[in-house]
Amino acid sequence: MAADLAPAAGPGCVAWRRGLWTVFLLFTTGLIVHLAGSLDWAGAFAALRALPLGTLLAALACAAAGHAIYASYEMLGRPLRPTRWRGRAGQAGTAATRAVPARWMLAVGFVSFAFKLNLGTVVGGVALRYRLYGRLGLAFDETTRILAASVLTNWIGYVALAGALLLAQPPLLPAGWGPGPGALRAVGAGLLLSAVAYAVACGRAEGREWHWRRHALRLPSLRVALLQFGLSALHWLLTAAVCWVLLQRQVDFASVLNALLVSAVAGLITHVPGGVGVIEAVFIGLLQSRVGQAELLAALLGFRAVYYLLPLMLAVALFFVVDRRRAGMNAGA
Repeated sequence: MAADLAPAAGPGCVAWRRGLWTVFLLFTTGLIVHLAGSLDWAGAFAALRALPLGTLLAALACAAAGHAIYASYEMLGRPLRPTRWRGRAGQAGTAATRAVPARWMLAVGFVSFAFKLNLGTVVGGVALRYRLYGRLGLAFDETTRILAASVLTNWIGYVALAGALLLAQPPLLPAGWGPGPGALRAVGAGLLLSAVAYAVACGRAEGREWHWRRHALRLPSLRVALLQFGLSALHWLLTAAVCWVLLQRQVDFASVLNALLVSAVAGLITHVPGGVGVIEAVFIGLLQSRVGQAELLAALLGFRAVYYLLPLMLAVALFFVVDRRRAGMNAGA
């Protein structure tokens, strides 16, 4: 069944969006500059050095699990068409037709996520995926489906989790930051309804496909949709757990999760690579009245190291491993 897409946004809508983005960016930049000059960096580094080894190991475990789950999103868009693989270069071997091994897709997912976190979506989430999957023998449209499945999984779980959290425990925003608890609960209800609508659509439209020009839209089955919700929610919970553990549980977990979810949207709007300064500004703004500034900043520095920089170092090495891979190599190697 064909479906007409919504018309493109008019000039007025585009100007409104650009204006909103500019205001938000200026506000965030001003907040970051103001905070940077008033932070106790010496105390923060002292608090960071004082973190117990068990705390750091627990944070590392949560970060590793979070990255692994995000990498598994790739499997939800795995191509049904097998890719043609041959024997290892320089060796005799008959041609074999097999699917791309899961370990290579997980490797691409890990590399792209680590690069996306630090360098932005265009470089990590998009460009690296097309390059590496091209090395593995996938066509452009197959890579596009994998990318779409990963992005959709990440944000559909975010919508459901944020909606539930806003209904149950909306964040206490500083004066002048935004709406009150009642309005936030209304937003949460809207997000939850959107998540339910997606699940219902997947249940009713299973097997149906919509076409527009050369593009096809096919919703996943209800079972896959529920898997998307579960994986994504667990990923966001584990990410928040890294911060919560580094804060040594001085703040309740729901408040840390609220701060993380707000900072994710702020980083998305500002397009700052890695959300540098944005994440810190949001966390400090929401939690500074409940935990010492030095301890909070130390936890954020540890979060940067554990969740961003360390995975990036591993991803750089793994990138060269995958990049040297050729679709002509043996799938079983």
